[in-house]
Amino acid sequence: MVAPVIPTMPADIPLAALTTIDFQKLRSNDAGEKTKLWKAATEAGFFYMNYENMPEFEDLTATVNGIYDLEREIFDLSDEEKIQYDVDKQGNMKLSGYKPIGRNVGGLGGKRDGHESWAVSTPLLFTPPSKYKPKKTPTRSPKTVSSASATYNSTDPLS
Repeated sequence: MVAPVIPTMPADIPLAALTTIDFQKLRSNDAGEKTKLWKAATEAGFFYMNYENMPEFEDLTATVNGIYDLEREIFDLSDEEKIQYDVDKQGNMKLSGYKPIGRNVGGLGGKRDGHESWAVSTPLLFTPPSKYKPKKTPTRSPKTVSSASATYNSTDPLS
Protein backbone atom coordinates (compact mmCIF):
# COMPACT_ATOMS: atom_id res chain seq x y z
CA MET A 1 0.00 0.00 0.00
CA VAL A 2 1.26 3.49 -0.82
CA ALA A 3 1.73 5.51 2.37
CA PRO A 4 0.03 8.92 2.41
CA VAL A 5 2.22 12.02 2.42
CA ILE A 6 1.87 13.25 5.99
CA PRO A 7 4.16 15.93 7.42
CA THR A 8 6.27 14.91 10.41
CA MET A 9 5.10 16.51 13.66
CA PRO A 10 7.76 18.23 15.77
CA ALA A 11 8.60 16.20 18.88
CA ASP A 12 7.67 19.03 21.27
CA ILE A 13 4.02 19.19 20.12
CA PRO A 14 1.69 17.03 22.23
CA LEU A 15 -0.45 14.60 20.29
CA ALA A 16 -3.87 13.31 21.26
CA ALA A 17 -4.02 9.68 22.26
CA LEU A 18 -6.65 8.57 19.75
CA THR A 19 -8.01 5.07 19.38
CA THR A 20 -7.12 3.20 16.19
CA ILE A 21 -9.99 1.28 14.60
CA ASP A 22 -9.16 -1.66 12.32
CA PHE A 23 -11.40 -1.42 9.26
CA GLN A 24 -10.86 -5.08 8.33
CA LYS A 25 -12.18 -6.13 11.74
CA LEU A 26 -15.24 -3.91 11.29
CA ARG A 27 -15.89 -5.48 7.89
CA SER A 28 -15.74 -8.92 9.43
CA ASN A 29 -18.32 -7.84 12.03
CA ASP A 30 -15.91 -8.06 15.00
CA ALA A 31 -17.96 -7.18 18.11
CA GLY A 32 -14.92 -5.89 20.04
CA GLU A 33 -13.96 -3.53 17.21
CA LYS A 34 -17.54 -2.25 16.95
CA THR A 35 -17.50 -1.50 20.69
CA LYS A 36 -14.13 0.23 20.33
CA LEU A 37 -15.49 2.37 17.48
CA TRP A 38 -18.63 3.31 19.43
CA LYS A 39 -16.58 4.28 22.49
CA ALA A 40 -14.11 6.35 20.44
CA ALA A 41 -16.88 8.12 18.53
CA THR A 42 -19.01 8.90 21.58
CA GLU A 43 -16.25 9.75 24.08
CA ALA A 44 -13.42 11.42 22.16
CA GLY A 45 -15.36 12.12 18.98
CA PHE A 46 -12.25 11.33 16.89
CA PHE A 47 -10.34 8.19 15.98
CA TYR A 48 -7.81 6.81 13.51
CA MET A 49 -9.07 4.35 10.89
CA ASN A 50 -6.51 1.73 9.89
CA TYR A 51 -6.82 0.66 6.24
CA GLU A 52 -3.47 -1.14 6.07
CA ASN A 53 -3.15 -4.27 3.96
CA MET A 54 -6.34 -3.54 2.06
CA PRO A 55 -5.60 -3.46 -1.70
CA GLU A 56 -8.98 -1.86 -2.48
CA PHE A 57 -7.82 1.29 -0.68
CA GLU A 58 -4.58 1.72 -2.65
CA ASP A 59 -6.40 3.83 -5.25
CA LEU A 60 -7.86 5.99 -2.48
CA THR A 61 -4.40 6.58 -1.00
CA ALA A 62 -3.00 7.48 -4.42
CA THR A 63 -5.91 9.88 -4.98
CA VAL A 64 -5.35 11.55 -1.59
CA ASN A 65 -1.64 11.93 -2.39
CA GLY A 66 -2.62 13.43 -5.76
CA ILE A 67 -4.84 15.96 -3.97
CA TYR A 68 -1.92 16.91 -1.70
CA ASP A 69 0.30 17.33 -4.80
CA LEU A 70 -2.34 19.51 -6.45
CA GLU A 71 -2.73 21.58 -3.27
CA ARG A 72 1.02 22.23 -3.13
CA GLU A 73 1.09 23.20 -6.80
CA ILE A 74 -1.88 25.58 -6.48
CA PHE A 75 -0.58 27.35 -3.38
CA ASP A 76 2.95 27.55 -4.83
CA LEU A 77 1.60 29.69 -7.69
CA SER A 78 2.52 33.36 -7.51
CA ASP A 79 0.09 35.69 -5.75
CA GLU A 80 -0.50 37.39 -9.11
CA GLU A 81 -1.58 34.09 -10.65
CA LYS A 82 -3.81 33.04 -7.74
CA ILE A 83 -5.58 36.42 -7.51
CA GLN A 84 -6.82 35.94 -11.08
CA TYR A 85 -9.27 33.48 -9.48
CA ASP A 86 -10.28 35.91 -6.71
CA VAL A 87 -13.30 34.43 -4.89
CA ASP A 88 -14.87 37.89 -4.65
CA LYS A 89 -14.89 38.19 -8.44
CA GLN A 90 -16.16 34.69 -9.26
CA GLY A 91 -19.72 35.32 -8.12
CA ASN A 92 -21.93 36.78 -5.40
CA MET A 93 -22.05 33.58 -3.34
CA LYS A 94 -18.23 33.25 -3.10
CA LEU A 95 -18.48 29.50 -3.65
CA SER A 96 -15.40 29.06 -5.77
CA GLY A 97 -12.07 30.80 -6.05
CA TYR A 98 -8.98 32.01 -4.21
CA LYS A 99 -8.95 34.06 -0.97
CA PRO A 100 -5.60 35.66 -0.06
CA ILE A 101 -4.10 35.95 3.43
CA GLY A 102 -5.48 38.86 5.44
CA ARG A 103 -8.61 39.48 3.41
CA ASN A 104 -11.04 38.77 6.27
CA VAL A 105 -11.22 39.74 9.93
CA GLY A 106 -9.38 37.20 12.08
CA GLY A 107 -10.19 35.64 15.42
CA LEU A 108 -8.25 38.23 17.42
CA GLY A 109 -9.75 41.69 17.79
CA GLY A 110 -8.32 44.16 15.29
CA LYS A 111 -6.33 41.49 13.43
CA ARG A 112 -6.78 40.10 9.92
CA ASP A 113 -6.95 36.36 9.21
CA GLY A 114 -3.69 34.50 8.69
CA HIS A 115 -4.58 31.99 6.00
CA GLU A 116 -5.19 31.70 2.30
CA SER A 117 -7.77 29.34 0.88
CA TRP A 118 -9.18 28.03 -2.36
CA ALA A 119 -12.89 27.18 -2.38
CA VAL A 120 -14.48 24.82 -4.85
CA SER A 121 -18.24 24.40 -4.55
CA THR A 122 -19.75 20.94 -4.73
CA PRO A 123 -21.78 21.64 -7.90
CA LEU A 124 -18.62 22.85 -9.66
CA LEU A 125 -16.81 19.63 -8.77
CA PHE A 126 -19.17 17.90 -11.17
CA THR A 127 -19.14 20.60 -13.85
CA PRO A 128 -17.19 19.63 -16.96
CA PRO A 129 -14.13 21.91 -17.34
CA SER A 130 -15.38 23.04 -20.75
CA LYS A 131 -18.45 24.57 -19.07
CA TYR A 132 -16.62 26.29 -16.18
CA LYS A 133 -14.90 29.54 -17.08
CA PRO A 134 -13.24 31.72 -14.43
CA LYS A 135 -13.79 35.46 -14.77
CA LYS A 136 -10.18 35.95 -15.84
CA THR A 137 -7.93 33.56 -17.72
CA PRO A 138 -4.38 33.00 -16.41
CA THR A 139 -1.59 34.31 -18.57
CA ARG A 140 0.87 31.45 -18.21
CA SER A 141 0.72 28.21 -20.17
CA PRO A 142 -1.04 25.24 -18.59
CA LYS A 143 1.04 22.81 -16.56
CA THR A 144 -0.48 19.40 -16.14
CA VAL A 145 -0.05 17.31 -13.00
CA SER A 146 -0.97 13.64 -13.21
CA SER A 147 -1.65 11.61 -10.11
CA ALA A 148 -3.75 8.61 -9.26
CA SER A 149 -6.34 8.12 -11.97
CA ALA A 150 -7.04 11.84 -12.37
CA THR A 151 -5.23 14.52 -14.32
CA TYR A 152 -5.38 18.09 -13.10
CA ASN A 153 -4.66 21.19 -15.15
CA SER A 154 -3.21 23.81 -12.81
CA THR A 155 -4.65 26.75 -14.76
CA ASP A 156 -8.17 25.41 -14.26
CA PRO A 157 -8.60 23.93 -10.80
CA LEU A 158 -11.67 22.03 -11.91
CA SER A 159 -10.15 20.09 -14.75
